[in-house]
Amino acid sequence: MTSRRRFLIGPICFVHVFTFGIYNSTIVLFYPEYLGKFLFPNTTSETSDSSVCKSEGNSTETENGKIIQTEVARFSIYASLCVGIPCIIANLLLGSISDRYGRKKMLMIPTIGLLLVEMSTAILMYFEINLNYFLIPMIFQGFVGDTFSLVQFVMSYVSDITENNRSRTFGIAIIECCIGMGVVIGGLVAGYVIEAFGYMWPVVMSSLCKILNIILIFCLPPTNIQNKSTDSWNLKMVVDFLKQSLQFYYSKKYRGVRWKYNICITVYILGCVCLIGRNAAEVLYIISPPFCFSPVLVGWYHAAQHTLQQGISMLLIRVFLVFMNAEAISIMGALSGIAGFIVQGVAGSTTILFLSLVIGFGMALGIPTMRGIMSKETPSESQGALFGGMAAAQTACTYFGSLVFGAIYEGTVYFFNGTVFMFMAGLCLISFVLSVCLLIIPKCSAIRDAPAMEEKDGKMNAYKLEAQK
Repeated sequence: MTSRRRFLIGPICFVHVFTFGIYNSTIVLFYPEYLGKFLFPNTTSETSDSSVCKSEGNSTETENGKIIQTEVARFSIYASLCVGIPCIIANLLLGSISDRYGRKKMLMIPTIGLLLVEMSTAILMYFEINLNYFLIPMIFQGFVGDTFSLVQFVMSYVSDITENNRSRTFGIAIIECCIGMGVVIGGLVAGYVIEAFGYMWPVVMSSLCKILNIILIFCLPPTNIQNKSTDSWNLKMVVDFLKQSLQFYYSKKYRGVRWKYNICITVYILGCVCLIGRNAAEVLYIISPPFCFSPVLVGWYHAAQHTLQQGISMLLIRVFLVFMNAEAISIMGALSGIAGFIVQGVAGSTTILFLSLVIGFGMALGIPTMRGIMSKETPSESQGALFGGMAAAQTACTYFGSLVFGAIYEGTVYFFNGTVFMFMAGLCLISFVLSVCLLIIPKCSAIRDAPAMEEKDGKMNAYKLEAQK
C-alpha cells in the first residue's frame, strides 16, 4: 500500500486512546466521590479534594476514608466482571472476523459502541442515578470489545502495511507510543476539566472526540489482506473463529514454534496485567494518605507514568534494537518493573512515588517486543486471528488483574496498602524468567543440533567429492 492516508492509523489510535484516558480517569475518580457522598452525606468537599483523604489528622475521617476505599475496591470487582466476561468473548471473535471483513470496517464497532456507552454514562451522571446502574453500559462496553478491540484492529492494520522484519516491531512500538501519549494527555485533560466543571463534562468531551474518530476512519484506506469468503454465518463458523484465534498455542501446524508462542503470550499477559490492570488499585493508593492526590495531580502522575513507560521507552526500542534483540529488551523491562513496583509499594512521600516511575520506566517493554516476535512467526492471512487472541488474553488478564488487585487492596488496606505492588513485582519476576528462557532456548537447541548438522554436511561433501570422481 502506497497511499499516505494509511498513516491515519496512528492518529485514529491516538484519538481513541485519548478519549479512553479522559473517560477512564474520570470514572475511577468518580466512584470514590460518589460513594463518599452516598455513605457520608453530611460530609462536604470540593472536586479538588480526595474523597478518601478529607481530613488526614481526624481519626473519624481517616476511618471513613478506609471504608470508602474498601467499598470502591469492591465495586471495581463488580465492574471488572461486567466488562471483562463479555469483552473476552468479543475479542476472541472480532480478530478473526477482521481477517474476513477487513480492518477498516471493524474499527467502527468499538468506536461507535463506546460512543454510546459514554453518552449513557454522562446521562446517568447528570441525573445522579444509583451507582449500580452504571454496570449496565459496562456490559455493553464489554460486548463491543472495549478499547482492546480497537487496539487489536490497529495492530493488525500495521502488520498488513509493514514488512515482516524489524520495521514491523518498530511500527508496533510507534502505535504503543500513540497509546501511551493518548492516555497521558487524556488523563491530564480529565484532571483539569473535573476540577473546573465536575465529573460529567469530561465524559461529554470524550464522546465528541469519538465522533471525530469516526470521520478519520472513513478516510482510512482499506488493506488488501482480506478473506473474501461469502459463506453464511453459523455456529460452526463462530467456533472456527475461536479456534483460529487460539490455534497458535496448541495446533500441530505450529509445532516448531508453539513453545515460543506460549512463552510470548504469557510474558505479554503478565505485562498487560501489571500495566493496565493496576489502574483502579493504583488510583486508590495515590488519593489516600500519605499522598492525598487531587484529580489534577492524579492526571500529572499518570502523565509522567505513561510518558516514561509508554512514550520514551517505546521510542527507545529503536535504539535498543541496534544493540540487542527483542528477547533481551524484554528481560531489561522485567528487571525495571520489579524494582519500580517495590519502590512504589514502600514509598512514603510524593518524591519517592514519582521516583518509582523513573526506576520502572521499562516495565512495558515486554508488550511490544512479544507482539513483534509473535507477529514475525505468523502468516499475513492470520495476523487478525493472532492479534484477536492476544486482545482476548489481554482483556481477560487485565480485568482479572483489576479484580485480583482490587481484592488484594481491599484485604490489605488496613495494615499495608502497598502489598498489591509487591504482588506485581512478583509477576514481573516471572516475566523475567520466561524472557530469559526465550533467549537461551534457541541457543541451546542450536548447540544440541550442531553435531547432527556437521555430520549431515560431512556426508553431503563426501557425496559431492565421490560424484566428481
